[in-house]
Amino acid sequence: MIFKLFHYPKSNTNKGFALLLSVVIAGVLAAVGLVLASITFKQITITTSARSSETAFQISQAALECVRSLRFSEQDAILNKHDISLSCIDATAFESAFTIPGNPNTYVYRFNSLSSGDDWGERCFDVDLYILDARNSVVGYNFGDDRAGIGDGGNKECRSGDVCTVAIARGYNVPCREISGSMRAIQRELTAEF
Repeated sequence: MIFKLFHYPKSNTNKGFALLLSVVIAGVLAAVGLVLASITFKQITITTSARSSETAFQISQAALECVRSLRFSEQDAILNKHDISLSCIDATAFESAFTIPGNPNTYVYRFNSLSSGDDWGERCFDVDLYILDARNSVVGYNFGDDRAGIGDGGNKECRSGDVCTVAIARGYNVPCREISGSMRAIQRELTAEF
């Protein structure tokens, strides 16, 4: 009997194990959930950015095609430096030619317009249409290092008797009034020589 007096009941060493296991499993599940939420958020951001970039690209491409068509339909007005109107993709821009200082046979029409058609939503584009008029003599123009794809490393030379045209179209995914200071504005630029 004395032996039984000093015998303490056997303690349960598994006490609280279920609670600890539940906390560990909940923590792992929460971490997996946060990782999945982060991946989903990044995918949505990438998709939105790609869509905005594609919109800006399509606007610049439409503007480039519009100015290319204008270049050939209004050839006489352009070669005589008359005012011309760019009217396409539900936008209108009116511009006068200005001569490049120091290069009287090179002039530029700058179109800056707002596209507000149903298909495009409200988007902005601008186009620079450079005319190198070499009908009387050779004309050259340096577009600079940032335009190395034009001519020979940014230098465009137009042979005597030719009229060379370079169009630089920029399209934006946001309205013109939102370009300045907008964190979500994307610009895509296309350049063509014809």
